[in-house]
Amino acid sequence: MAAQRAFRRTALVLALALACVPALQAAESPIFFFPGMMVSNLTGSNTVTDKCTQARSSVQLWPPQVSDLVAGRDCWYQSIRLNYTAGRFVNGSGASVWADTLSPLPSSFNASLAIWVAELQKMFPNYKYGENLFIMGYDWRLDVGSMAQSSQLSQLAAAILSRSSASSRAILMGHSLGALLAAQLLSLPDVRARVKGFISYAGPFGGTATAISPRVSGELASLVPPELLQGITLPIPGIDALVREVTWNGVKGMASLAMLLPYSAAYANGTDPVVVRTASRSYRVSQMAGLLRDVGDTLLADTFNQTHTLDKLIAAGPIPGVDVYCMYGVGLQTVRQLVFNVTLSDKIAPLPSAYLYGRGDSVVPFESLRLCDRLTTGPGKVRRIPGNSGKHLGIMRESSVLAFTKIALEALRQRT
Repeated sequence: MAAQRAFRRTALVLALALACVPALQAAESPIFFFPGMMVSNLTGSNTVTDKCTQARSSVQLWPPQVSDLVAGRDCWYQSIRLNYTAGRFVNGSGASVWADTLSPLPSSFNASLAIWVAELQKMFPNYKYGENLFIMGYDWRLDVGSMAQSSQLSQLAAAILSRSSASSRAILMGHSLGALLAAQLLSLPDVRARVKGFISYAGPFGGTATAISPRVSGELASLVPPELLQGITLPIPGIDALVREVTWNGVKGMASLAMLLPYSAAYANGTDPVVVRTASRSYRVSQMAGLLRDVGDTLLADTFNQTHTLDKLIAAGPIPGVDVYCMYGVGLQTVRQLVFNVTLSDKIAPLPSAYLYGRGDSVVPFESLRLCDRLTTGPGKVRRIPGNSGKHLGIMRESSVLAFTKIALEALRQRT
């Protein structure tokens, strides 16, 4: 009889444990991942204007279609460029542009992100894409302040709030520009109350000289995952020059690029290094607005103090109630200064004739990356990745980074 009673007690305990499993899985902390620069698809519609002779509805703007580059550039420029009115950045005249807040499961179009999703689900089988694991789409043309002015930030916040709860708080993760956007979202008290942790991959909190290249010479390769550009590579003589020309024209007035230019806050002891050297003058970190004006981007020059605000994201230090982890590469050759053998003007410049290098993650200098540390509560939540494993564009899928991601997520999932 005693044995039977013990068996029944054991059976009851197992039954109760099994009954709790669905509830535990349902309460899994949802993960919201914010990808980097130009990873989110953009869709747009436009009316007929003097240069764009074809009205279009819900067409793919980014990644650009070959037809846009070759024959439909005026309509593409009309849609992709920003205007500025009433103190804020808005879509161009006659254009409407948007990104789907919840992105579809990534494919070979973005191999790095697809690998990351697969690896994360392998480490944590309870995470199912579209149920408690989401990639967030956003309009990467805007700086984080402009996203707050528009409906962009509120839409992202609403998606997080509707898929989390006080008992199942969210985990935000972001790569590069996406890390900056996630940090901006955490400035909202209602979002912050629903988030238990934030993991930043290669967040450029102090900007980077690499952001100068698209606006000066139309060069994108160092900022964008290579698979995103494969669809616009054609075996046509001069295609590279054409892509650079279209890029240079398309990014005029792009607020996010101004936001990503280097910051004095990244350099200790009041140093003000030269980041661009030309045939006629040099430009220091403190002279980025002048650089924009000299290359003919009056809009970005006039609004520079409005867009160039990343230093505010780190000014207050650790984020109350949120555990922050920073992962970034160190020790790789990273551009510190671009050298041009011409004087910069309002015409597209040739590619730099030389580069001066420092150390960082191959795109963002160490001084900029380490500013993320100010958001954490201790060195144990910072992981500096040496060598090629820390390379900016591929950092998320590297084994050592995935291992630390697993450690961070396990700690965050146990946190209430």
